Amino acid sequence: MQRKKTSNVSAKRKKSEKLTSYPPEFMSTPSLGHKFRFQAINTVASIPITRAQLLNLIQVATSTTTSSRVIGAARLKRVRVWSPIDVTAFAPETISIEWSGPYSPSSIHSSVSEGLVPAKLISRPPLGMNPSWWAISGSNETDVLFKITCPSHSIVDVDVALKLVDDEAAIVGDYTTGLMLGRVYFGYLDGKTSGLLSPGGGVNQA
Repeated sequence: MQRKKTSNVSAKRKKSEKLTSYPPEFMSTPSLGHKFRFQAINTVASIPITRAQLLNLIQVATSTTTSSRVIGAARLKRVRVWSPIDVTAFAPETISIEWSGPYSPSSIHSSVSEGLVPAKLISRPPLGMNPSWWAISGSNETDVLFKITCPSHSIVDVDVALKLVDDEAAIVGDYTTGLMLGRVYFGYLDGKTSGLLSPGGGVNQA
């Protein structure tokens, strides 16, 4: 009899908890995954891609001569590269990704085209290596995540996990000319100074 009474009390407590409205937990920092696409506008020969270049992939113009980053943190998930087809000479084209980091050995992945079959390469950052870690604004931004080699007109897709800027102070971007206030711009994968891997898909670029 006592056991039944205890059971009834427990059932009433559970019902009371279900009827009580508590605000659910949530993460205020906007987080998303995105695939960036780039096209090589010239030959790319072992060009380094740094943390800073990853963080500069999306910027917003704060004036006609200044910009701020939209991305507060980023983590590489996958890089895919396709070479063009040389329809005249059918010369083999080589593409490669070299993962690197200050505390780990390099790891090179490559592919070669054959006739009318373009070279295709899909590579992920090796677990435990520097490129697989989060890149955070203001932290070791000069670290090289990987080096890329590909012929002109190659297509490069970069899958990235992103966390947008929330309560941090504004972080100055690297676009300084030809801007329109409030417009969002997409950066070159290898940075504006090098400018060999241009953002594709018709997005704004300075």
